[in-house]
Amino acid sequence: MTRAGMEARGGKHGFPSGLDARGRRRHMGPMPRHDPIPPRRSEADYQRAASAWTRYKAMMKWMALAAFVSVLLALIYLKASGGPVPIHMVIATIAGVGLSVLLGTALMGLVFLSNNSGHDESASGGERDDRSR
Repeated sequence: MTRAGMEARGGKHGFPSGLDARGRRRHMGPMPRHDPIPPRRSEADYQRAASAWTRYKAMMKWMALAAFVSVLLALIYLKASGGPVPIHMVIATIAGVGLSVLLGTALMGLVFLSNNSGHDESASGGERDDRSR
């Protein structure tokens, strides 16, 4: 079968596509476009990102201390409750409380890091004015 014959039957593979020439523009109009090549970042952007990473690392050091204190307080509470505290409970408390505090603070810190380093602006296509809503 010739190419014209295949297209007349409904496309390259012989299946109807449901799009005619006139409807194709209407259906394909709302399709997303590829992002253009992003512009090169300036030296100020790199310094801003480095500053944000420095603040994030300092914050995570404090949050590691907060996680350690949280674990100690949880273990003191378990010991003060009067019952025996087996080693498995101590390990589970350290892992559960410590890792939960660290994971929560790390993820929230990454949200602020993304905003402060300029990654949110580059992903959204530029500055965003919240007052225009």
